[in-house]
Amino acid sequence: ITDALRTLPNARFSARDEHSREFFSAQTRLQCGLGSDLAYLVSPFQKPTFSTVERLSRWREQGLKIVGLTPNALWSERYPGIVSSLARLVRHRDMADVAFVFVPHDSRPGQSDVLLSEQILDEAGTRHDSRVMIPAVPSFLSSRGILGQGDVHVAGRMHSGIAAMSMGTPAIMISLQDKVLGVLANA
Repeated sequence: ITDALRTLPNARFSARDEHSREFFSAQTRLQCGLGSDLAYLVSPFQKPTFSTVERLSRWREQGLKIVGLTPNALWSERYPGIVSSLARLVRHRDMADVAFVFVPHDSRPGQSDVLLSEQILDEAGTRHDSRVMIPAVPSFLSSRGILGQGDVHVAGRMHSGIAAMSMGTPAIMISLQDKVLGVLANA
């Protein structure tokens, strides 16, 4: 692959953070600059399903603050007790004016963000609460549309944080890798 990259006369390479740049340069011995993640450049968004839009609109009409949450299935390994902590947050009585929309990224069988979202809601006892939802998210573009409706987004996945910020929604990114720090440094 490196030989093929060298044959591209006008190719310029860019990494999203210093760690990635150093890794790329060490592996390929090619020059590499720094730049934002390309997910910032994705065209506006594809509308989420009508039922999701309708529910988000109802929450807005009710004056609820909308908190987006993209949990990361790897949190359970790194942060024991994270499910209980997030469950307490979701069911906390002082959060009566807040609605939570979970936007899982990884839906593979087994340990996935979808399953972690469901575990959080089950422990909170709020799976069927009118101010909590895990919408069906058919694509990155529709998830971006959902994230753009929030007041704040807690991102366990780098691209959900990028998607939220690119739609004007502030993001709190929980880092499991250096690449997240690079994104935040260049945001």
